[in-house]
Amino acid sequence: MSKKGMSEEGTGIRVGVAQNPTQAQVQALFDYCPERGLLTNRFTRSRLSRLGDQAGWFTKAGRQVSVNGESYAVKKIVWLHVTGEFPSGGYIVNKNGNKQDDRIDNLEFFEGEKIVILFENPDLPTQEEVREYFNYHPRSGRMTYRITYGPARLEGQVIGRPHIKFDVCKVGAYHYPVARLVWLGHRGEWVRNESRIRTYVEEDVLGHKNGNQRDNRIGNLERRVLSIVDDEERRLALLKVNRTEIAGINWDIGRQKFIARIVVDGRNMLVGGYPTVATAEAARVKALKEIEESDKILAEITGGS
Repeated sequence: MSKKGMSEEGTGIRVGVAQNPTQAQVQALFDYCPERGLLTNRFTRSRLSRLGDQAGWFTKAGRQVSVNGESYAVKKIVWLHVTGEFPSGGYIVNKNGNKQDDRIDNLEFFEGEKIVILFENPDLPTQEEVREYFNYHPRSGRMTYRITYGPARLEGQVIGRPHIKFDVCKVGAYHYPVARLVWLGHRGEWVRNESRIRTYVEEDVLGHKNGNQRDNRIGNLERRVLSIVDDEERRLALLKVNRTEIAGINWDIGRQKFIARIVVDGRNMLVGGYPTVATAEAARVKALKEIEESDKILAEITGGS
Protein backbone atom coordinates (compact mmCIF):
# COMPACT_ATOMS: atom_id res chain seq x y z
CA MET A 1 0.00 0.00 0.00
CA SER A 2 1.32 3.47 -0.88
CA LYS A 3 1.97 6.06 1.78
CA LYS A 4 -0.85 8.17 0.43
CA GLY A 5 -3.32 5.37 1.03
CA MET A 6 -2.05 4.50 4.48
CA SER A 7 -4.03 5.32 7.57
CA GLU A 8 -2.72 5.81 11.09
CA GLU A 9 -4.05 2.37 11.98
CA GLY A 10 -2.15 0.91 9.02
CA THR A 11 1.18 1.82 10.59
CA GLY A 12 0.62 -0.68 13.38
CA ILE A 13 0.99 2.11 15.94
CA ARG A 14 -1.08 1.64 19.05
CA VAL A 15 -0.67 3.90 22.02
CA GLY A 16 -2.48 2.84 25.19
CA VAL A 17 -4.76 5.21 27.01
CA ALA A 18 -2.24 5.84 29.80
CA GLN A 19 0.86 5.30 27.63
CA ASN A 20 2.81 8.13 26.03
CA PRO A 21 3.98 7.74 22.42
CA THR A 22 7.59 6.81 21.63
CA GLN A 23 10.10 8.42 19.30
CA ALA A 24 9.75 5.59 16.77
CA GLN A 25 5.99 6.00 16.73
CA VAL A 26 5.93 9.75 16.12
CA GLN A 27 8.71 9.50 13.53
CA ALA A 28 6.55 6.98 11.67
CA LEU A 29 3.67 9.49 11.70
CA PHE A 30 5.42 12.81 11.08
CA ASP A 31 8.36 14.48 9.39
CA TYR A 32 9.97 17.43 11.18
CA CYS A 33 11.80 20.43 9.72
CA PRO A 34 14.04 21.92 12.48
CA GLU A 35 14.81 25.10 10.48
CA ARG A 36 11.14 26.04 10.17
CA GLY A 37 9.83 24.18 13.21
CA LEU A 38 7.13 22.45 11.16
CA LEU A 39 5.70 19.02 11.84
CA THR A 40 4.17 17.51 8.68
CA ASN A 41 2.20 14.35 7.93
CA ARG A 42 4.08 11.40 6.40
CA PHE A 43 0.82 10.11 4.92
CA THR A 44 -2.82 11.09 4.53
CA ARG A 45 -4.51 10.74 7.89
CA SER A 46 -7.94 12.13 6.92
CA ARG A 47 -9.70 14.24 4.33
CA LEU A 48 -8.49 17.40 6.09
CA SER A 49 -5.04 16.11 7.04
CA ARG A 50 -3.20 14.95 3.94
CA LEU A 51 0.30 13.83 3.05
CA GLY A 52 2.74 16.74 3.47
CA ASP A 53 0.23 19.00 5.29
CA GLN A 54 1.26 20.70 8.50
CA ALA A 55 0.19 18.35 11.27
CA GLY A 56 -2.43 19.26 13.85
CA TRP A 57 -4.58 22.33 14.36
CA PHE A 58 -4.08 25.88 15.57
CA THR A 59 -4.80 27.10 19.12
CA LYS A 60 -3.68 30.29 20.83
CA ALA A 61 -1.64 28.21 23.29
CA GLY A 62 0.21 26.50 20.42
CA ARG A 63 -0.63 23.86 17.82
CA GLN A 64 -2.14 20.56 18.90
CA VAL A 65 -1.86 17.21 17.17
CA SER A 66 -3.65 13.87 17.56
CA VAL A 67 -1.77 10.60 18.05
CA ASN A 68 -4.13 7.62 18.09
CA GLY A 69 -7.03 9.65 19.38
CA GLU A 70 -5.04 11.43 22.12
CA SER A 71 -4.36 15.15 21.81
CA TYR A 72 -0.83 16.46 22.44
CA ALA A 73 0.86 19.85 22.14
CA VAL A 74 2.96 19.87 18.97
CA LYS A 75 5.93 21.15 20.98
CA LYS A 76 5.82 17.94 23.04
CA ILE A 77 5.77 15.76 19.94
CA VAL A 78 8.61 17.80 18.42
CA TRP A 79 10.65 17.35 21.60
CA LEU A 80 10.02 13.60 21.51
CA HIS A 81 10.71 13.44 17.75
CA VAL A 82 14.15 15.07 18.16
CA THR A 83 15.39 14.01 21.61
CA GLY A 84 13.70 10.65 21.99
CA GLU A 85 12.33 11.62 25.42
CA PHE A 86 8.69 12.39 26.11
CA PRO A 87 8.52 15.54 28.29
CA SER A 88 6.72 14.05 31.26
CA GLY A 89 7.24 15.39 34.76
CA GLY A 90 7.52 18.94 33.48
CA TYR A 91 6.53 21.31 30.68
CA ILE A 92 8.00 22.90 27.56
CA VAL A 93 8.03 26.62 26.81
CA ASN A 94 8.86 28.66 23.72
CA LYS A 95 11.92 30.75 24.60
CA ASN A 96 10.95 33.74 22.46
CA GLY A 97 7.36 33.77 23.77
CA ASN A 98 5.89 32.88 20.35
CA LYS A 99 3.78 29.80 21.06
CA GLN A 100 3.61 28.95 17.36
CA ASP A 101 7.40 28.83 16.93
CA ASP A 102 8.26 25.15 17.45
CA ARG A 103 11.84 25.17 16.20
CA ILE A 104 13.77 22.83 18.49
CA ASP A 105 16.26 25.62 19.32
CA ASN A 106 13.33 27.69 20.60
CA LEU A 107 12.03 24.99 22.96
CA GLU A 108 13.11 24.51 26.56
CA PHE A 109 12.07 21.88 29.09
CA PHE A 110 11.36 22.73 32.75
CA GLU A 111 10.90 20.09 35.41
CA GLY A 112 8.02 20.18 37.88
CA GLU A 113 4.47 21.46 37.63
CA LYS A 114 3.65 24.85 36.24
CA ILE A 115 2.22 26.94 39.07
CA VAL A 116 -0.44 29.45 38.09
CA ILE A 117 -0.98 32.68 40.01
CA LEU A 118 -4.68 33.45 40.32
CA PHE A 119 -6.74 35.66 42.60
CA GLU A 120 -10.00 33.99 43.71
CA ASN A 121 -11.87 37.24 43.00
CA PRO A 122 -9.96 39.15 40.27
CA ASP A 123 -11.88 42.35 41.01
CA LEU A 124 -11.07 42.25 44.72
CA PRO A 125 -7.76 40.53 45.62
CA THR A 126 -6.96 40.01 49.29
CA GLN A 127 -3.97 40.91 51.42
CA GLU A 128 -3.35 37.21 52.12
CA GLU A 129 -3.15 36.40 48.38
CA VAL A 130 -0.68 39.18 47.70
CA ARG A 131 1.54 38.10 50.61
CA GLU A 132 1.32 34.47 49.46
CA TYR A 133 2.63 35.20 45.96
CA PHE A 134 4.98 38.17 46.47
CA ASN A 135 7.66 39.56 48.78
CA TYR A 136 7.82 43.32 49.35
CA HIS A 137 11.06 45.25 49.81
CA PRO A 138 10.26 48.55 51.58
CA ARG A 139 13.64 50.22 50.91
CA SER A 140 13.33 49.91 47.13
CA GLY A 141 9.54 49.76 46.90
CA ARG A 142 9.76 46.65 44.72
CA MET A 143 7.86 43.38 44.88
CA THR A 144 9.38 40.03 43.91
CA TYR A 145 8.05 36.51 43.37
CA ARG A 146 8.25 34.37 46.51
CA ILE A 147 8.87 31.17 44.55
CA THR A 148 9.39 30.21 40.90
CA TYR A 149 6.08 30.10 39.02
CA GLY A 150 7.59 29.37 35.60
CA PRO A 151 10.46 30.38 33.31
CA ALA A 152 9.26 33.99 33.14
CA ARG A 153 8.47 34.25 36.88
CA LEU A 154 11.52 33.20 38.85
CA GLU A 155 11.98 33.30 42.62
CA GLY A 156 13.31 36.74 43.58
CA GLN A 157 12.49 38.29 40.19
CA VAL A 158 11.02 41.80 40.34
CA ILE A 159 7.37 41.83 39.28
CA GLY A 160 5.80 44.28 36.86
CA ARG A 161 6.52 45.84 33.50
CA PRO A 162 6.26 49.47 32.31
CA HIS A 163 2.81 50.72 31.30
CA ILE A 164 2.60 54.42 30.39
CA LYS A 165 3.81 56.10 33.64
CA PHE A 166 3.51 53.21 36.08
CA ASP A 167 4.29 49.47 36.32
CA VAL A 168 1.73 46.70 36.01
CA CYS A 169 1.80 43.01 36.97
CA LYS A 170 -0.22 40.33 35.15
CA VAL A 171 -2.12 37.91 37.37
CA GLY A 172 -4.22 35.43 35.40
CA ALA A 173 -5.89 37.42 32.62
CA TYR A 174 -5.80 40.71 34.54
CA HIS A 175 -3.20 43.48 34.79
CA TYR A 176 -2.80 45.27 38.12
CA PRO A 177 -0.78 48.41 38.92
CA VAL A 178 2.09 47.33 41.19
CA ALA A 179 1.35 50.27 43.50
CA ARG A 180 -2.12 48.85 44.27
CA LEU A 181 -0.64 45.44 45.10
CA VAL A 182 1.96 47.08 47.36
CA TRP A 183 -0.70 49.08 49.21
CA LEU A 184 -2.98 46.04 49.53
CA GLY A 185 -0.19 43.81 50.82
CA HIS A 186 1.05 46.44 53.28
CA ARG A 187 -2.18 48.11 54.44
CA GLY A 188 -4.87 45.60 53.47
CA GLU A 189 -6.83 48.18 51.45
CA TRP A 190 -7.74 47.88 47.76
CA VAL A 191 -7.62 51.40 46.29
CA ARG A 192 -7.65 52.42 42.63
CA ASN A 193 -4.74 54.30 41.07
CA GLU A 194 -4.97 58.01 40.40
CA SER A 195 -6.25 58.52 36.85
CA ARG A 196 -5.87 61.37 34.38
CA ILE A 197 -9.58 61.09 33.60
CA ARG A 198 -11.72 61.57 36.68
CA THR A 199 -15.06 59.85 36.40
CA TYR A 200 -16.68 61.07 39.62
CA VAL A 201 -16.99 64.41 41.39
CA GLU A 202 -14.90 62.90 44.21
CA GLU A 203 -12.55 59.93 43.93
CA ASP A 204 -10.73 57.97 46.61
CA VAL A 205 -7.47 57.09 44.86
CA LEU A 206 -3.91 55.96 45.49
CA GLY A 207 -1.28 58.56 44.64
CA HIS A 208 2.50 59.03 44.74
CA LYS A 209 3.77 61.91 46.91
CA ASN A 210 6.81 62.71 44.74
CA GLY A 211 4.89 62.33 41.46
CA ASN A 212 6.98 59.35 40.33
CA GLN A 213 4.41 56.60 39.71
CA ARG A 214 7.14 53.94 39.60
CA ASP A 215 8.39 54.78 43.09
CA ASN A 216 6.31 52.33 45.11
CA ARG A 217 7.99 52.70 48.49
CA ILE A 218 5.20 52.57 51.04
CA GLY A 219 6.24 55.97 52.43
CA ASN A 220 5.73 57.49 48.98
CA LEU A 221 2.18 56.17 48.61
CA GLU A 222 -0.88 57.93 50.00
CA ARG A 223 -4.64 57.83 49.72
CA ARG A 224 -6.15 60.97 48.25
CA VAL A 225 -9.62 62.33 47.64
CA LEU A 226 -9.70 64.11 44.30
CA SER A 227 -12.45 66.64 43.75
CA ILE A 228 -13.57 68.37 40.58
CA VAL A 229 -15.53 71.52 41.24
CA ASP A 230 -15.91 72.65 37.65
CA ASP A 231 -18.68 70.53 36.07
CA GLU A 232 -17.68 71.61 32.57
CA GLU A 233 -14.12 70.36 33.11
CA ARG A 234 -15.50 67.03 34.27
CA ARG A 235 -17.89 66.74 31.34
CA LEU A 236 -15.17 67.44 28.76
CA ALA A 237 -12.78 65.00 30.41
CA LEU A 238 -15.40 62.27 30.32
CA LEU A 239 -16.27 62.91 26.68
CA LYS A 240 -12.60 62.42 25.72
CA VAL A 241 -12.97 58.74 26.59
CA ASN A 242 -16.48 58.47 25.09
CA ARG A 243 -18.23 58.40 28.46
CA THR A 244 -21.35 60.07 29.79
CA GLU A 245 -21.76 61.31 33.33
CA ILE A 246 -23.86 58.25 34.26
CA ALA A 247 -22.19 55.09 35.51
CA GLY A 248 -22.51 52.15 33.12
CA ILE A 249 -23.40 54.21 30.03
CA ASN A 250 -21.02 55.42 27.32
CA TRP A 251 -21.28 56.88 23.84
CA ASP A 252 -20.27 54.60 20.96
CA ILE A 253 -18.98 56.75 18.10
CA GLY A 254 -19.07 53.92 15.56
CA ARG A 255 -22.65 52.85 16.27
CA GLN A 256 -23.81 56.37 17.13
CA LYS A 257 -25.67 55.05 20.16
CA PHE A 258 -25.47 55.16 23.95
CA ILE A 259 -24.27 51.77 25.20
CA ALA A 260 -25.58 50.46 28.52
CA ARG A 261 -23.65 47.87 30.56
CA ILE A 262 -23.97 46.24 33.97
CA VAL A 263 -21.56 44.29 36.13
CA VAL A 264 -22.62 40.78 37.19
CA ASP A 265 -20.31 38.61 39.29
CA GLY A 266 -17.37 40.81 38.44
CA ARG A 267 -17.97 40.67 34.67
CA ASN A 268 -19.17 43.41 32.31
CA MET A 269 -22.39 42.50 30.49
CA LEU A 270 -23.83 44.40 27.54
CA VAL A 271 -27.45 45.51 27.93
CA GLY A 272 -27.80 47.18 24.53
CA GLY A 273 -27.45 50.32 22.42
CA TYR A 274 -29.99 53.17 22.66
CA PRO A 275 -30.63 56.52 20.93
CA THR A 276 -30.69 58.62 24.13
CA VAL A 277 -29.08 58.57 27.56
CA ALA A 278 -32.54 58.36 29.19
CA THR A 279 -33.54 55.19 27.33
CA ALA A 280 -30.12 53.62 28.00
CA GLU A 281 -30.39 54.42 31.71
CA ALA A 282 -33.93 52.99 31.88
CA ALA A 283 -32.82 49.77 30.17
CA ARG A 284 -29.86 49.47 32.52
CA VAL A 285 -32.05 49.90 35.63
CA LYS A 286 -34.51 47.30 34.28
CA ALA A 287 -31.67 44.81 33.67
CA LEU A 288 -30.36 45.31 37.20
CA LYS A 289 -33.82 44.68 38.66
CA GLU A 290 -34.17 41.48 36.61
CA ILE A 291 -30.80 40.25 37.88
CA GLU A 292 -31.83 41.09 41.44
CA GLU A 293 -35.11 39.19 41.07
CA SER A 294 -33.28 36.19 39.61
CA ASP A 295 -30.89 36.20 42.55
CA LYS A 296 -33.80 36.22 44.99
CA ILE A 297 -35.48 33.27 43.26
CA LEU A 298 -32.21 31.34 43.21
CA ALA A 299 -31.65 32.08 46.90
CA GLU A 300 -35.14 30.79 47.75
CA ILE A 301 -34.59 27.59 45.74
CA THR A 302 -31.17 27.00 47.28
CA GLY A 303 -32.45 27.72 50.78
CA GLY A 304 -35.37 25.36 50.37
CA SER A 305 -33.37 22.39 49.08
